[in-house]
Amino acid sequence: MSNDSDDLTLPKEDKFKLQNILIIDDSAILRKILGELILSKHSANILEAKHGRDALATVSALNGKINLIFCDLKMPVMDGEAFMRNLIANEKFKTIPVICLTVDGNKNTVMSCIKYGAKDYILKPYDKSDVLIKVEKYLKT
Repeated sequence: MSNDSDDLTLPKEDKFKLQNILIIDDSAILRKILGELILSKHSANILEAKHGRDALATVSALNGKINLIFCDLKMPVMDGEAFMRNLIANEKFKTIPVICLTVDGNKNTVMSCIKYGAKDYILKPYDKSDVLIKVEKYLKT
């Protein structure tokens, strides 16, 4: 990839350019893929965390100024369910929309996501159109 700024083409008007999106996944590769997928359409600020504890630190450091969170369920240190429980326990953070990332699309897993505060879920591997539709659905303009 070249450092030439002419290679970058951003939408003429991007309503999400001031939005913060946090991606929580223990896989650096999957965080990168999801971040690049979002950035292919929007110039939002992409933040990353490798597990729930790092993510809570990021949310706290930004005083809750996160507009959307993508959260894997199965991670070391603090998994997605524990992260969501901690997030919704804080009055300042509980309104941040969370989308669960999972390889398991069975009904119990989906219900667990909702029970712990997620607004939606996305199955891995990511479907580009599904991700972009959900970004647009949950980000405030």
